[in-house]
Amino acid sequence: MAKAADARSSGAHIVDIPITKLFSKQGVRYARVPTEDCEQGFKDIPLTSAPGRRSGLLRLLGQLACIGCFLVGRKCGPTLLVALIVYIFFSGYLALAVILATSMRALYNLCDTLLYHPEQPETSRSHVDLPLIYNLPFEDVTIKTSDNIRIHGFLIKQADFEKAPTVLYLHGNAGNVGHRLPHAQEMYHTTKVNLLLLEYRGYGRSEGHPSENGLYKDAQAGIEFLFNHPAVNKKLILVFGRSLGGAVAINLASHQRYASRLAGLILENTFTSIPSLTKVIIPYKAIRYVPRLFYKNVFASEDRVSRVQCPVLFISGLADTLIPPSMMKTLYNKCGSNFKLLATFESGNHNQTWQCKGYLKICIDFLETIKKEVDEENGPERTVWPINKQNIHVIADVI
Repeated sequence: MAKAADARSSGAHIVDIPITKLFSKQGVRYARVPTEDCEQGFKDIPLTSAPGRRSGLLRLLGQLACIGCFLVGRKCGPTLLVALIVYIFFSGYLALAVILATSMRALYNLCDTLLYHPEQPETSRSHVDLPLIYNLPFEDVTIKTSDNIRIHGFLIKQADFEKAPTVLYLHGNAGNVGHRLPHAQEMYHTTKVNLLLLEYRGYGRSEGHPSENGLYKDAQAGIEFLFNHPAVNKKLILVFGRSLGGAVAINLASHQRYASRLAGLILENTFTSIPSLTKVIIPYKAIRYVPRLFYKNVFASEDRVSRVQCPVLFISGLADTLIPPSMMKTLYNKCGSNFKLLATFESGNHNQTWQCKGYLKICIDFLETIKKEVDEENGPERTVWPINKQNIHVIADVI
């Protein structure tokens, strides 16, 4: 039989108390001692105080750590094991420190898991459809980035290649440029533009591994390729970005080197930032309190869009269940361009808004207005666009 001797305070009488059992219940340590005062013949005496707010916080952080590590999978396996051991057998500041560290590491790695899916669909890294399948004339191009990564792309050419506008096409977070050919085909035939479909590092036939800074460098390499191409009309170079590509496009258009050189920007169903989007995707309140510095990828479009000077067309599908349409409205409101349009489509979801009625008409009108101004003003290099003598254009609920 175990014996406990405590109560060493001044003047206290030390008594040996026979203990039949030691156990924990709801975070409180108990000792079971025999007694004649109750029917059971024993009494459970708490040895530690009941858990307060700090214990509740530890439990919450422990849950967050476990959830985060399970989402990341094998990347955090050892860390998860350590966190669980500490969480189960210890308390106080040691557990808090380990749980916090585990949670932050899990969230840091989770950014890549949530964002980049170059392997989906399954054959995306081994097979890329060619524009020839869609009867599109093209040049297969390889572009070297500033950090010596070779990235792949398709340059799809109009018959009047030297006169037509050229669009740098920045795709979303999954698949490869071959999966964007149906949309490219519609744009090619309807809007009469050249298209450079750029494949990010780690996607399709491109080298390397995706990262935020890496994607920025890829876009810069793509736009430099167009500005240095001897046959491209330098006055009519635009950028299109959907979803993740929209964030990359905003960063490019806000860059001092390109802000006044781009003829226009088209953004479709993109987000304000990864931290803001994570709070929507992960339904746990604790995620709201994670500092931005713990995010591996931020893509802070909301902070950069105010520096965009060229004309911008925002296209928002109101049926988008992945990225809240309110984020597109926020970007539109914060955009620094003095010519910006917001087109919303009731039935537009995240990936198929381009199939909505009126979508291509909006793009055509936007491009025609820019072409007219470029002809009149002799080039896009300016900080003020006097298009239609109005500052803000809103197009709502296009059907």
